[in-house]
Amino acid sequence: MAVASESFGVRRLEALCDTRNLASQRLLDRAGFSRETVLCDYERDVDGVLCDQIRYVWERRGSGEQRS
Repeated sequence: MAVASESFGVRRLEALCDTRNLASQRLLDRAGFSRETVLCDYERDVDGVLCDQIRYVWERRGSGEQRS
């Protein structure tokens, strides 16, 4: 995220993660993202089943501080 914020001026990144994918949730938590909301029945998986997604966000504050 440092490259994105410092080189390109990115202030907010978002990631979606299936609620069943615990490994990706742990990865996003370790990367400094925070859980923003759960999107119910957001998309279908490969079997056609509607699945919930978690929206994670990472934001850079105006002073350069990171918020998770």
